[in-house]
Amino acid sequence: MKNLEDKIWDYIDGLATKQERIDLEALLKQNPVAQEKFDEINALSLDFKDLELDEPSMSFSANIMREINVPLSKSASIDKRIIYAIGGLFGITMAACVLVVLFNIDWSTGSGFNYEIKFPKVSFSDSILTFTEKYQYLFYVFLMFDLAVLLKFIDGYLNKQKENY
Repeated sequence: MKNLEDKIWDYIDGLATKQERIDLEALLKQNPVAQEKFDEINALSLDFKDLELDEPSMSFSANIMREINVPLSKSASIDKRIIYAIGGLFGITMAACVLVVLFNIDWSTGSGFNYEIKFPKVSFSDSILTFTEKYQYLFYVFLMFDLAVLLKFIDGYLNKQKENY
């Protein structure tokens, strides 16, 4: 619950709700002590509005900026090996995509690109499971998920190695 001073400041600053404004105006009419407090805070508020803000000198600002401009610590700098590893991974992925496209072009007819991409068939003939095309793509999604988890673990391992320096 707000005390009287907080209610008066909210009223003067325009932050009070309509009901709070009505309640405060009724209180000010009935209570002369509250009216004196309101006049005091209102005068103080007007004095604050008339004050001119001081600015620090240019040398003070320059000294502060010079202190803030400290070189990065070794732990804050970026490890170039991680950047190269990520770039290499994307490069290998793009090269694999280009190779898949090149191998699917029917070079003998000269008719261009064969839109049917041939994925290697996965089957477990010794077991009960035999992947149909429907489940084969699910298997590829599972492998992509495993690859993402593997990359996350490698990143965590490299970050632990970096902390040991």
